[in-house]
Amino acid sequence: MFRWASLFADYRPIEIYYPGARSAAMGGTGTASIDSIETLGMNPAYVAEINETRASIGIDAMTRITRIKSEQAILLKPQFIPFLNVAFPIYPNSGAGISIHSPIQRRFPDQNFIFYVMEAMFGYTITRNISVGASAGAGLGVEAERYDGWGFSGSFSLLYRRPHYSAGIFYRLPTSLYYSEFPTSPDLQETMPDIFRAGIARHWKFVTITLDLEYVNWERVTFTQYGQNKTPPFASGFFGRVNPHLGAEFPIVWWPGLRFRTGFFTSDFFSFNGSNDRQILWSLGFGGLAGNVLWGDRLRIDFSLISSFIPSLFWKENNAVEKLQVSFEFLY
Repeated sequence: MFRWASLFADYRPIEIYYPGARSAAMGGTGTASIDSIETLGMNPAYVAEINETRASIGIDAMTRITRIKSEQAILLKPQFIPFLNVAFPIYPNSGAGISIHSPIQRRFPDQNFIFYVMEAMFGYTITRNISVGASAGAGLGVEAERYDGWGFSGSFSLLYRRPHYSAGIFYRLPTSLYYSEFPTSPDLQETMPDIFRAGIARHWKFVTITLDLEYVNWERVTFTQYGQNKTPPFASGFFGRVNPHLGAEFPIVWWPGLRFRTGFFTSDFFSFNGSNDRQILWSLGFGGLAGNVLWGDRLRIDFSLISSFIPSLFWKENNAVEKLQVSFEFLY
């Protein structure tokens, strides 16, 4: 839970990360794996292009070891974040859907905070190659069932597709959370930052390469208690405020429909004393149609892993991250 009495007196690292190893490896705008419903969380415009009802359910599990100033390692308890996506066509050029997922997170060693968005999505195909989308709903911040905060959430997106390349733009609005007045966190308000992503993917026969740039507006982050602003002074990383995502996807020739993905990206780790680390993470995943006689091509299984293991072999890392995402997608 929050322990505000000592939170700003001690060094407590705050972590900002993005659940969804697939988006890390394959582009934050979902320009590569656009045949999967998981793209909904990265680009709602995709719902305009589906031609059958789809549902995806999965879990995002994460562990993290934080090394504080004293170099003492703190092993955080695993976080398990479920997510759900449902989409269906409305007309030949439009579709709708519902997405429940966690687009951005922060975490302290003594808490298990999860920020969800529960949004309705709508997508419309403007031309043969261009689709636009929007989502709107509620943002919910929950921590160990001790308190909760609600606020409005929404996003806008665009998807441009050609036979050999695709491009996407995604913007998520900031979400202000107003927490219930529990004894552990009275009169507490918090604002999650707005996020802008732009990416492009080049498709060849045996490989797809993606590059995404993600900008997080840290100036929008606020922590207010009893009317006092306790926002930490966030600093810029070695790419400024931009996080680059570079990924590649390869089809498996001996299993039609199965794809292998890998990529590198950066993520920010902040503390309330104003310091921050920008860490380079490695992502590995595979997924595709199960192709079983029982369900045919109606089930898609996806597995993804994020780790700082490989980058830490070349330079010292202050934060060690291990994150796993597994999803099951059903087509109807």
